[in-house]
Amino acid sequence: MMAGTAAMNPIEAWARRFLTVREVDSVARTYRGEGPPSWRCPWPEVEGELSPARPGDWWPMVRLVDLLEAAGGARLVLDLGSGPGWPAVPLARKLPEVVALDASELAASLLEAARAHAHASGLRIVRGDASRLPFPDGTFDAVVMVDLLDVVPDPLAVAREVRRVLRPGGRVCSHVQDFRYVLGGHADLWQWGVVQAGESLACEVHHASLNAPHTLDLRFPLDARHPRSRAPAPLPMADTDPDTLLAHLERLRPAMLGVVEVYRTTEFVLETAAQPFAEVGLADLRVRSLDDEACGKHARDLVRTGALPDTPAAFEAAARGLLEAMSSAEGTRGSCLSVHGTRPRA
Repeated sequence: MMAGTAAMNPIEAWARRFLTVREVDSVARTYRGEGPPSWRCPWPEVEGELSPARPGDWWPMVRLVDLLEAAGGARLVLDLGSGPGWPAVPLARKLPEVVALDASELAASLLEAARAHAHASGLRIVRGDASRLPFPDGTFDAVVMVDLLDVVPDPLAVAREVRRVLRPGGRVCSHVQDFRYVLGGHADLWQWGVVQAGESLACEVHHASLNAPHTLDLRFPLDARHPRSRAPAPLPMADTDPDTLLAHLERLRPAMLGVVEVYRTTEFVLETAAQPFAEVGLADLRVRSLDDEACGKHARDLVRTGALPDTPAAFEAAARGLLEAMSSAEGTRGSCLSVHGTRPRA
């Protein structure tokens, strides 16, 4: 998956024929608020302690336990792409020192607020690029990252830097979405819609495919005053096929402002989630699927029967047991893939 790209799809070929193409960096797009906004939402695992009485808290607790498995015993841990403080802040409550790195000024300010609220004195905040880390070789005992490799433009560059800053024997844990789970039964999915943000109007196209480059978003800015841009359009995004989509784009072309913004990312499935780390020489690699639906069902059953863990330590232990059950179950499939690995000592 990491090597080579698929032939250009017909929609991108059409856009490059008629319009000026502006390649949009995936991380910058996310921080501009045009990508997945989940990192900007309130996170109970950042803002306060998780509670077993809230079924939704079991999922972040299971993920946290999985991350702690890699970071356990480490004195100095690096969290790449911390956003508002997940998982840096909860890790800092349990570990001697955590460095939270993010490229965004907004994320840095959110991290500062989270650190003050959580009284996490062992949390250090650094602004930086995950593909060019501002740390010497062999600095960290462990590196963790959540929902990062499926956002950055070059996952292999990030994996290379992770190996460099890990000490020999240091561990890594990476969480990414399972793209096959996200796609459901589709191998190739096209969606489109005309969206409005303030006075701006645009036709947005989303292509998700199991073939590289996996996800492609094209944003066609429209002249909001042009009659063609006011034609009825599906909203929110509606599934379609390339031929139908091309017909819609041709109809809207007179209203287009002559530019298309192109945003693409690599996605991962169970068989490929460890590939960037394997290519840079990390060892002991294993991938497991974490099932968010199983977490919710387990929690609801406990709430119904009144058999909830009664202390934070018991909650963490119960989540660890649930994680172990997921790891040993045949055919477990969930929304998250967890990759663990180690930098060889020699």
